[in-house]
Amino acid sequence: MNAIEQFNQGVFLIINARPNPEVWMLNLARFLAHYASYAIPVILLYAWLYGERSARARVVMAYLTVLLAMGINLLIAHMWFHPRPFMIDLGTNFMKHGPDASFPSDHMTTASAVAWVYVLARQKVLGLFFVLLALTVGWARIYLGVHFPLDIVGSMVVALGAACCIKALWPKIGDGVMFRLEQLYRTLLAVPIRRGWVRD
Repeated sequence: MNAIEQFNQGVFLIINARPNPEVWMLNLARFLAHYASYAIPVILLYAWLYGERSARARVVMAYLTVLLAMGINLLIAHMWFHPRPFMIDLGTNFMKHGPDASFPSDHMTTASAVAWVYVLARQKVLGLFFVLLALTVGWARIYLGVHFPLDIVGSMVVALGAACCIKALWPKIGDGVMFRLEQLYRTLLAVPIRRGWVRD
């Protein structure tokens, strides 16, 4: 075992749940691991329906960043397989999961990708919210025994790279993407827009 893997496993054992954890802590971790990420599409949908064009642009950038980051994850997992903790009988496991690659974490990548978009856009409130959300998701998945700490860190790095790529491309593709999406939006939601239920 190399030094990095030894460090990775050592930190995992510090964060991972004990064999008989507090019930409230276990329930909190399960809730965060399973459901916390659902806040992301809800907030992004609200930002699109009621935000100005700049807010909508950030929503689109967030989704594009997630797609790019997840594509990178697929490549990494295909090229280099790293087992999950329970696959090597390390620590405890309190969450059912298939025996696929642990690195990087798709849940953490998704949450981090959105967080980085808002951080890079200097949106302090939403940026901080999404960062905290991502960190709690990452903690929960280590605590429950389905990810290593470096899976979480790696996900954040992948997400940052994807966010920087989309930000760099946005001046070239942004206007065209927004024009088409807003046209589609105004067609599909013509009635709610006309009645003032959502923003034009």
